[in-house]
Parts: sequence; C-alpha cells; structure tokens
Amino acid sequence: MFLSRQTIQFIVAIQEESLLKASEKIAITPSAMSRGISELENKIGSKLIKRTRNGIQPTDKGKSLYLELLPHYNEIQSLANRLKKSKENLAVMIGTDGLYIPKIKEKMHHFIRNNSEKKVQFLPGRDEIPEKILSEGIVDIYISTKRPGGNDGSITSISMEPELIGLVVHSDILGRYKKVSDILARYKVVQTHAALKNSLFIKVKKIINENKYSFDSFPVADINEICYLVNKGDGVSFMSNAIMNDMNFSSSVQYIEKPFTQPIILQRYICFKSERYEELMNICSLLRDC
Repeated sequence: MFLSRQTIQFIVAIQEESLLKASEKIAITPSAMSRGISELENKIGSKLIKRTRNGIQPTDKGKSLYLELLPHYNEIQSLANRLKKSKENLAVMIGTDGLYIPKIKEKMHHFIRNNSEKKVQFLPGRDEIPEKILSEGIVDIYISTKRPGGNDGSITSISMEPELIGLVVHSDILGRYKKVSDILARYKVVQTHAALKNSLFIKVKKIINENKYSFDSFPVADINEICYLVNKGDGVSFMSNAIMNDMNFSSSVQYIEKPFTQPIILQRYICFKSERYEELMNICSLLRDC
C-alpha cells in the first residue's frame, strides 16, 4: 500500500502528540507539517486533529483513520528498515583512475579488521570524470586526479595529501649520466598503461617537451613490472617518494626529487555522493591518510 506524504505526516504527528516533535522526526519544518495535515483534512473533508495545551490530540475521525492506517504504516516502516539493513551489508565499492595509491589496501584491511560488519571491494582502475562514474552507480567512492567540476553540491570531494613526483633511477645509471636529459634520452620511461593515459603524465610529457628533452616511454601492465625493470637498470620511472617507499625497490635505486626546475605535483581527490556523507565519511577519512 502506498501512503502519501500528508498521510505519513498525520500518523507521525499523532504518535508524537506534537507537530514540532513530529516535524523534527521526519526532518521538515513545523509549518510544512501543519500544511500537510491541513491538505489531508481538506481531502477527507473532516478535522483530524485538535490542539491542546500540551500539543495535539486526534479527533474521533482522526483516531479512526489513524487506527485504520497504522498497520500499513508499520508494514512500510518494517520493509524500509529491512532494505536499509540490506544496503548496509553490501560492500562499499571503491574505484580509482588507475594510478597506484600507496598503503591503500593495508589501510582498508586495517579498517575491515576493526569494522567486521563492513565490506570493502576495489574495482579495476578507470580514468573518468568523477560525476560520470559516480552517476553510474557502479562505485561508491572514486579516487581521481580530476576534481568534480559541478557547483550543485551533489558530489563531495576530499583532497588527499599532495605528492611530489620525482624520477626513480638505478645508481649505475646515475654513475654514468648526471643530467636528467641524458638519462631520458638513453633509457625507457617505464610507466603503467593507466599512468601514461592519466592527465598527470600528460603534464610530465609537456614539461619534458618544454625542456626540449627527448624520451621514449615503455608501457607495462602492473607497477611491479616497473619495480623489476628499474631494479635491473633497464629503465627509469616517474613516481612519488611515497609510491617508491611502498614498492620493493633495491637499495641501489635512487630517487631524484626534482628532475625538472618545475615541480610536478600529484593531487588526488576522494569523491562520493554528498547524500551518502554520513555513511561513507569514515572510510573516506581513512583513505585520505593513505
């Protein structure tokens, strides 16, 4: 059975015995509550409530209607609670734009251990506009270097800690070539497919071109392949120090913090629908510290 907005307002008002308390319970203004009940009275053609010194009471007609509607209202409330509980048991789906995020899985495993009722799953990386991917309903949280562009407040974004992008190079290469231009001219820049397509690496390529350096990129599927090739001295890679420290690089691999005069900053944003703020904020706060 479908219950109208005015009917629900009437039922809650009778239960609370106060228009003010009822309006607070269903998150509307007292004037909207009063107006809704008046609309219902006009439809029925009879007074349903009467004001008392302590609040409100149902009229005889109001009491009769309340008792008739109450079983249906309770059934709808019970169904809503079951749906809410079912939704809470669903896994929170986290998507990224494909760039590696240091410590993220470690953080999430810690969260799950301390919140056994919560489930978290990661989806394969996909570089998209946050508004678009969140509107599809596939992911609940999306981490991206793109910041939501809308001003309607429907998407909340939290800035993660900025990361300075440097160049990871084997010490044998640094022993032979001191200049970044010489290193880039002679060794492949090894990056994941996702990184090469990301706006961050497009910015890196622009800076390389502005400096009139020559370079050639070598795409790989996984960041562990970068680690393997750099450890062997078969390539170099752009990444943050945090990412480098999270990987199994050998002690022979060094980090050039500022390969160019212009700093390259990796700024990520944790994005989610604003309507789910209370539900997702704890997880997002943990992700922010990755």
